Amino acid sequence: MMPSRRSALLLAGALSALSGCASAPKPAAAPVVVAPPPVVEPALELTGLKVDKHAFSSAELTLSGKVGAQVEARELSWTAKLGDREVATGKTALAGAGEFSAPVSVTLGSTLADFEGYKSADHLQLTVEARLGDATETRAAQLFSPRMPEAKVVQVQASDENGALAMTFHFAVKNPNNFELVVDRVDYALEVMGKGVAKDSLPSSRIPGAGDFTVDFPGLLNEAAAGGAKEFKALIAKRTEYPWTLKGTIKLAGLELPFTQEGVVKLSAPITAPTAPTKGKKK
Repeated sequence: MMPSRRSALLLAGALSALSGCASAPKPAAAPVVVAPPPVVEPALELTGLKVDKHAFSSAELTLSGKVGAQVEARELSWTAKLGDREVATGKTALAGAGEFSAPVSVTLGSTLADFEGYKSADHLQLTVEARLGDATETRAAQLFSPRMPEAKVVQVQASDENGALAMTFHFAVKNPNNFELVVDRVDYALEVMGKGVAKDSLPSSRIPGAGDFTVDFPGLLNEAAAGGAKEFKALIAKRTEYPWTLKGTIKLAGLELPFTQEGVVKLSAPITAPTAPTKGKKK
């Protein structure tokens, strides 16, 4: 028996409804929220290495940083190096977590050989390795390469005074560094024509960076310095040029720095040797 027209229409509507339900979009799934990982403070973080004071053979610095709250260690240890050479070690007690500053004192050298090795560089790279428990951090700073002070005679004035060679030497100690030098003492000895005419010590002085210390000292070549009247006359006979040699040492930072300089004193005319008083004739 064939279905009626009404039955066919009802069946088609049902099938259409079922088809529409099958193709309808599904509701979107709720997004998955992932919680960010907890922030963990670094156990040790260095934030600075500042040069506070620079001297010829030493430097004072401040190492700064932060300590995490989870750290139990309360003593910071550090090692300072210039290149591969260890120049200082130290320890600093910490109050707890948070920011800290630790003093760092380093010795640049203690022998002349140490400072001779610095001549080829304008600056020195200082590295400080800090340790706190298992944590290690490194920080670097630049230091000036120390230069030896320069001692020299810058001018000589000379004249014939009563048959003797009187001289004034204008002497200077120059500081080629950008920081102050503290000179403990300068010892010097002056020879003219191989005869000692002056020997003395200059007192302690503070020489500013790129500055100098100057002083005048006398020298006198006479019969006493020459060893007698005969020897003196032989030295000055028909002579207008007098070679001189200055030798000495600069003492600073526990070091003795030798210096030597040579020059010539020139006069416009030979010195007239003093004549012995004429003895009266016996009657």
